[in-house]
Amino acid sequence: MPVFGKGRVGRAVKKNADSDPFETQLTRGERSKRKYSKRFGYGIRDSTLSEVEREFWYSLRRLIMKTHIRTKQPVVVLDWGCGTGRAITELAQIFPFVKAYGISQDSYTQWKKNDKVKFIQEDAENSLRYFRDKGVDVIFSKMALYHLWSSGLMEEYLKKLCNKLKIDGILLMENNERYNALMDKMKYAGYSTKIITTELGTKRAIMITRTR
Repeated sequence: MPVFGKGRVGRAVKKNADSDPFETQLTRGERSKRKYSKRFGYGIRDSTLSEVEREFWYSLRRLIMKTHIRTKQPVVVLDWGCGTGRAITELAQIFPFVKAYGISQDSYTQWKKNDKVKFIQEDAENSLRYFRDKGVDVIFSKMALYHLWSSGLMEEYLKKLCNKLKIDGILLMENNERYNALMDKMKYAGYSTKIITTELGTKRAIMITRTR
């Protein structure tokens, strides 16, 4: 176990070179109840799995299945900055072999009736103690890690967080040009980095893989 211590369905959209490859799981009624932002979609704290995959332009579902086939073991998945836990809960419901964890500095009422995910209410630094080094297969974070950049803590913290990944484990996070120099430093620390782009070349996400 990696944790220890105390611790609309919508109308069909015609596909084009840069169309959305991820299914939309919200009904029209659900959309009308949620505040929409052109930059952040239907809310960072309550993002669906499809919204997270759309933000990254990458299928978490495919990644988790490939990891399970490769390791033949339960797949440990962490949603860093999980909010209500909607996306990580969907993953746990789809894949019974997923050991799902969500970290947030705030707690949410949705956590209380959720038995699929282990939720941890902690700040960034203290949350690290819940996971052993080389104990997590997949970490993903939609926009949450950016707050560390604005406080000047990104470089040091990202290395600590990635140290929780198993060999060949992957961290997915939003792309930002400000991270370019940091990604170069991660390569020297034993990680490979990749920018995920759309068919039209739009940079959407960063993938960090632990290589040693």
